[in-house]
Amino acid sequence: MSDTLTISSQDALIRDGFPEIVLAAGIFVPRHDNAGLRLRTTDLPERIIVTVTDEAVYCFSSTYRGVHLVPDRLLVRMDRETTAVQIHHGLRFRVIELTDSNTGSEIALEGRRMAAHTGCVISALRARVLRTQPLASV
Repeated sequence: MSDTLTISSQDALIRDGFPEIVLAAGIFVPRHDNAGLRLRTTDLPERIIVTVTDEAVYCFSSTYRGVHLVPDRLLVRMDRETTAVQIHHGLRFRVIELTDSNTGSEIALEGRRMAAHTGCVISALRARVLRTQPLASV
């Protein structure tokens, strides 16, 4: 999973007419100890492309187009306003847990700790969390 794959993923979304500006995209895998991913699908792919926009978080299955990993089909769209984000750090992996209170969809994904695209997705998710918290009085 390299940064080149992520750039190819963003390019594919733009080329395919994706309607929103992509803030970050990264390649993740379903968390292995999370057997019950509560999505409306049972066929989870080996690699999931997570795309963050101002409005939503998208999880796509992925496929290879030549040597590039690109988004294939939409697995879930979670509205950023109603999605709770939890981030856990491990030695080799970072875990992102997304829970949409409107739909009840939950997903836990692992990304390599040293991969730049993992950090970009986490930064984009955190930026929204920080922006929606009330400002402290001085």
